[in-house]
Order: sequence, then structure tokens, then C-alpha cells
Amino acid sequence: MRKKAWFFKNRTALGILGVTLVFGILATGCPTGSEPETTTNITLSGTIGTITVNGAPASGEIWIIARSQNGNWLESTQKSESGAWSIAIPSTDLESTTSISFQVRINISGSWLNHDIPDVTKPYTGQSISGIALGDVTIAAVTLSGTIGTITVNGAPPSGNIWIQAYNQDGGNYLGETSVNSQGGAWSIAISSTNSNLASATSISFQVQINTGGSWLYHDIPDVTKPYTAGQSISGIELGDVTIAAITLSGTIGTVTVNGAPYSGNMWIDAYNQNGSYLGGYNTSYSGNGAWSIVIPSTNTNLASTTSISFKVLITNGYNLRQDISDVTKAYTGQSISGIELGDVTIAAITLSGTIGTITVNGAPASGSIWIQAYNQDGNFLGNSENVDSGGGAWSIAIPSTNTNLASTTSISFQVRINYLSQKTATKTYSGQSISGIELGNVALAAVTLSGTIGSITVNDAPPSGDIWISAYNQDGNRLGETLVNSQGGAWSIVIPSTNLESTTSISFRLGINTDGSYLNHDIPAATKPYTGQSISGIELGNVALAAVTLSGTIGTVTVNGTPYSGNMWINAYNQDGNYLGGHNTSYSGSGAWSIAIPSTNTNLASTTSIKFRLEITDGFHLQPDIPAATKPYTAGQSISGIELGDVAVTTES
Repeated sequence: MRKKAWFFKNRTALGILGVTLVFGILATGCPTGSEPETTTNITLSGTIGTITVNGAPASGEIWIIARSQNGNWLESTQKSESGAWSIAIPSTDLESTTSISFQVRINISGSWLNHDIPDVTKPYTGQSISGIALGDVTIAAVTLSGTIGTITVNGAPPSGNIWIQAYNQDGGNYLGETSVNSQGGAWSIAISSTNSNLASATSISFQVQINTGGSWLYHDIPDVTKPYTAGQSISGIELGDVTIAAITLSGTIGTVTVNGAPYSGNMWIDAYNQNGSYLGGYNTSYSGNGAWSIVIPSTNTNLASTTSISFKVLITNGYNLRQDISDVTKAYTGQSISGIELGDVTIAAITLSGTIGTITVNGAPASGSIWIQAYNQDGNFLGNSENVDSGGGAWSIAIPSTNTNLASTTSISFQVRINYLSQKTATKTYSGQSISGIELGNVALAAVTLSGTIGSITVNDAPPSGDIWISAYNQDGNRLGETLVNSQGGAWSIVIPSTNLESTTSISFRLGINTDGSYLNHDIPAATKPYTGQSISGIELGNVALAAVTLSGTIGTVTVNGTPYSGNMWINAYNQDGNYLGGHNTSYSGSGAWSIAIPSTNTNLASTTSIKFRLEITDGFHLQPDIPAATKPYTAGQSISGIELGDVAVTTES
């Protein structure tokens, strides 16, 4: 499932589980703000009526939370007995805010129930707002409940905060959470019916999260997935004992500066393997320098193939910048690593900023995660904004100058992305400077939906690890859209802009599996549907049982014109006739293991007698050198391991 990947690539889009909110909870049991740097506050005040959950008066801690139009948490206050409330927010925290919405958060025996109040949104013009009547709040909720056994990490009870979190089947979208302790016991999670991820849920899976001093450890409980019927609570969920083996990466970081100014605020230190696959992260309210540690469970599927580990810094206060620490890479041999010195981190960045109007899909306000993304003239990704609201407002994208795609950029185009639905908007000329005042206007998307179910998914009789996608293609083989699923199957849907379908007469489907950089694709021809301009439901993709062969080995140092190369790279396999078989994608940083999975249904594999290899180097170049010395004979149906590609020296003249 994709929940970890989604979480760490889009932390600012979390909403309910935003980083700032989480750390408020850790400190006090409910969200609180950081100390303001100025005495100038904006005050929001008003009243709230009675609050009921499933018809009964709400009990326990009740908080009122204010959020910006981007869904970002601003401040909160605890509900008083009289119903009167007020929230003070430093004016500096509201500089990009154009509207403010409200949420009620209730602590029910350690489970936080979040409920949006959609009918009360206030425009913000730089002044305090009084007389905000939130009215009576009637919440319909479902409850997930059961027991969990003891929780240990490397044989000992973990210190720090422990949560059980629930996710739906659609790529692991967050539903709710509750706190537990290492001794285990009964637990329950209450989820409001306004949670948009619950509306599309057909099954629910669970994860244990442990935060020890800023180090986050995530452990899936794969054997416990429950089918979900809309509106029905589920009890008696037994999660069992949770026994985690883990390794720890630890060290220090020095001073972080952005465009010459010292940075302080929320920051992540993230670890990746040689293939660019995420391993784990450490979160801190950074204020100068300090120690850090990252705990990674041995069940992390990316860890199994890891031979080296590199690091990135992500800063989120006022930016959304991810910076490689290119001179710190550590060899990994299955053991914890201490004493990792990340040193000082100097970030230079350009900023793209402006406003956007209302965002609608088929005439209704867009729902879900909404971002503005920037691409250069070659279609290379540059960066994305924080989550924006369907009502529009201010946005900004910060791009580090070390972004290799920025060096060749002459123009920048923008698109609005709603979950997996996107539409292009404006294009601006780029001359190496920040650009402000970019007006994207109103965005009105028309879309059709493809939906249905898929059964269980296996590769060589076992559930595959990694991300699993269903993609839709038109009769010419052009990709239309995609969605995430898991190996247990279930309901799925793909939303496609109508403009992408103008020449489409039929739609076919393909299953794609990405396991640590190895991409396995499987066509499902029996599910092809005629397209007549309307949404299509009830598409049954059935069970998918794949047989596959695997090519695997290592690659040494890659140099381009005598200089060591680091960046995006593909290792591709072809048969003796030059027909493509499959590929492995990696964020290459020196050397490492690779593997390519090829389904037996690949028509090129049937006639294959030998396999040859080619690199594809894409950062700053587009080079495709052959590696003739690595050609291997192929026997039908047999995997090949231990393929040594060796060092590869490329010159642009070749």
C-alpha cells in the first residue's frame, strides 16, 4: 500500500494528521500552537452549540480548530461549558491566508474524532473576526474497535507515543487513529462520516506508528484487513502482538540556511536507499543544530535490497523544499549506523507564487488533495505547492537551485492536480529568478469516472510488495489515468479529464507493480470497454495471478565524460532482437543492487534466447549506453541472478 509514500511526499497535505497538529498532540494531548514571535494577534471568536455523536452528547476533550484555505492548521482552543470560544493567532501566521474554516476535534478514550464544519467558512482580510456562530454540531460516526497485544521493538517495549492508525484501500488514505501503550489492550477509533476517505472505503487496514523523540517508525499489520460496509462499525478486531525488529541510523546536523538566512522551524531528515526508495524519517522543530535518529523496521520492503543509504532534508515552514545531502552516503550491511555527520546544509531556492480562483469538477467544488505543480518546457517536474482549497487563494512553490531540471529550464508551465486528476493552466518564461504574481484564474474541470472491482493479486503465487496501480489506456495506447490498489483487491475508480478522452473509442486496462524500482506491467485485455463519452461503472478486472521471471544483479560506478554520475537512471533489458522486456528505475548514487521483474505474458519474452542490457541516464543528459559484456543466455521461464553490469563509462560523443 502507498500510505507511507503518500505521507512523506505530501506531508503538508495531511490535513487531519498534519505534522504541526501531531506535535501539538504529543506535547499536550491536543493541538497547541508554537510561541508567537510577535505580540500582534488576530482573534477569532464566537459560539458553538450542542455537540452530539451518533445522537448522544459528546464527552471528553473537545477542541475547536481553525484552518486556512489550504487546510493548514492555524490554532485551536478547548470548548468551554458556555459554548463561547476565542482563538488568538499571530498575524505572521496568516500572511497567505484568504479564508478560514473550522473543525471540531473530540478525544474519545484516546481516539481523536475529527469533524469538519463545512457550512462555516469566513473570508480573512487581515482583521479579527467576531460573532462566528458554529451552531449545533451533529456527528454521525463509525467505530473500529478491538484489542492489541504487547508491542516490542528489538525485544524491548518502545518509549514514546504509540498509535494505531486505520487506512482505506485506495492507496492507504488515512481514516483515523487512537493512542495505545506498549502493554496493549482494548482500543477504538471513531471516524466522522464527513471523512472523504471513508466514503470510498471498501476495506480497512491497520498500521502501528511509534514516535520516539522525533523518529517515526511505521509497521504495517498485513494479516488484519477488514471489509467495510458503508456506515457500519466493526468490532472485535484482533491485531495480536506486534514484534518489530529494527535498525537505527543516527547522527547530527549542523546549521541550515535558506537563501543565506538561518532556517528555524519544522524539518524532516529522510533516508533513502541507492534506488531512491524511502526508508524512514526524523521530524524536528529545528532551531539551529542537533542530534537525530531514524528507526527503520526490518519489514520495510525497501530495506531488503539496500546496499547504501543517502539523506535528504525537507523544510516546510514557509517553503516545501527537499534538499539532497549529496556528500553523505553510507554503505549498509544490515546493521545500525551511528555517528552520521550531515554537517551544515546550505539551500538556495527560487520561489514561484501567485493566486488561483475556484476549482471545480463537473460543476461542483473539487474535493480531496489539490496541488499546483510546476514543470519545465521538457515536462520535467520542478515542484509543487502546499495543499490548496477548492475556493482558491494564494499559493507558492519553492524550488532548490540544486534541482537538476532547473538548470535547463527556459519556461515553466503549471497544472492543477486533484488526487490523480490534472489540468494545465498558465505558462511563464523563466530566466533564473523567482516569479511572483502568477494568476492561474478559475479552473473548471469536466471529468468521467471509470470504476469497478479487482480480485486478489499474486506474483508467483505470493502477494507482491510495493505499490500496485491500475492504469487505463485508449485504443492507441495512450495512458488516460491511474489509481492505487492493494494485493487483496477491492473497489477502484479512475477519474479522467474529459479533454483527455476526445479521440477515445475504447479503453483497456493494465496492472503495474513497483517493487523498489522494478516495474512489472500486466495487460488485462478481457476488460476492454467501448467508450461513448459517459462514465463507466461495474468494470470487473477479476483475480490477477502473474508468473514472472526476475533478472537481478549489481552495477558499479557510472561516469559521464569522466565525472561520477548521480541522479535518475534506468537499467533496461532487451532480447536479442532489441525488443524491450522490462526496466529498473533508481536514483543512482554510486553503485548498488537492481532487479527487473518480467511477466511471462510479455510477448517479447516468448521468443527470447538471450538478454542484453542498456542504461538510460536522464538527469542533465539523455544517454542510452549499451552494456554488451553483460549479455546473458535465456532459458524459458528461468530467472537469472548475479548479473554484474560492472562500471560503466559514458562519453557524450558516444
